[in-house]
Amino acid sequence: MATVPAIGASRGIGLEFVRQHRAAGDAVLATARDAAGLARLREERLTPFGRGAVLNYDGQRFSGW
Repeated sequence: MATVPAIGASRGIGLEFVRQHRAAGDAVLATARDAAGLARLREERLTPFGRGAVLNYDGQRFSGW
């Protein structure tokens, strides 16, 4: 099992990338532009343990831990 990053994971090629890696048993560190995108990943049970976190990034720091 590997841990792979996926940028833009909530739609298009990024979503398919996540689907294939999760089907292979890999853990995926997925990013999405908004909470709706992460919700889509959770609905498909593509996030490990059915969880996801939404963090805001202002170009310098993260908030919302």
